[in-house]
Amino acid sequence: MRWTITITSVLACVVGISTASAQIQDAGEVRADVHVTMGIPQGELGDRIDNNAFGLAALIGGRVPGLPLILGTEVGFMNYGTDSQLSIHSTVLDGGIDPDLAFPVEAMNVGVANNVLLGHFVVRLQPTEGVIQPYVDALAGVKSFITRVNVDSDVIVFGRGLSQDSHSTDIALSYGVGGGIELALYEYQSGWKDDPSTISLHGGVRYLFGSNAQYVGDGSFSEIDGRFVLGTVESRTDLLVPHFGIRVRQ
Repeated sequence: MRWTITITSVLACVVGISTASAQIQDAGEVRADVHVTMGIPQGELGDRIDNNAFGLAALIGGRVPGLPLILGTEVGFMNYGTDSQLSIHSTVLDGGIDPDLAFPVEAMNVGVANNVLLGHFVVRLQPTEGVIQPYVDALAGVKSFITRVNVDSDVIVFGRGLSQDSHSTDIALSYGVGGGIELALYEYQSGWKDDPSTISLHGGVRYLFGSNAQYVGDGSFSEIDGRFVLGTVESRTDLLVPHFGIRVRQ
C-alpha cells in the first residue's frame, strides 16, 4: 500500500512540474521566492510531537497567460527536533594485553535529527497588478519524514573510532489550502527584457492535511540497559504552516 501511494505521489509531482514548466515558458514570466517556514503539528501529529518545525522553502512558478493564475512547484525542508546522548562504558580487553594496563573506556555519543521534506505542486490565484496583492493557494504533493541517526564511538585508551549513520524514512500524501499577501517593494528595469522586474515581500499561512506515516515522536529516543532505542509512531500528519519570505518576478 505504501509503495502504491509513493509511486502515485511521485508521478503526480512529475506531471505537476511538467505542466508548470510549460506554463512558465508560455507566459515568459518566472517567479521565484525563498521563504522561512514553520510547521505547527495538528491533530494526532500534535499529540505525539510537542516541538514546532522550522526551516526554509523555495517556490518557482509562472503565470498562466491572460489569467490571474500562477502554477508552480515548491520544495521545503524543516527540522522538528534534535537530541543526543553520551554514554560511557568499560570495554572488554582482548587476550594478551598487559594486565597492568587500565581497562579502556568507550565513549559513545548518539545524535538524532528529526526532519520533514515537503514537495508540492502549487496553484495560486492572485491579481495581476497592484502594490498589495492578496493570494489563495491550493497545494498537493508529499511529506517525507526523515530521521537521521549518527553514532560516534571512541575507545579512549586505544583511540579506535567508529562512526555510523542511518536513516528512518516514511512518506505521506500532503494536500491543503492557504492564503497570504504580497507587498511590492522595488521595481527595476533589466537590460534583457522589456517588462520591469519586481522584488516583493510575502507572508501567509497554510493548512496541510497529511495521510498516515511513521515518524519519531517525542520521548522515542532512550537508553535501556546500555542499548539506544529509537521508536516510531504512526498517525495522520497534518501541519499548520506559516511562512514569510522574499519573491523576485522576472
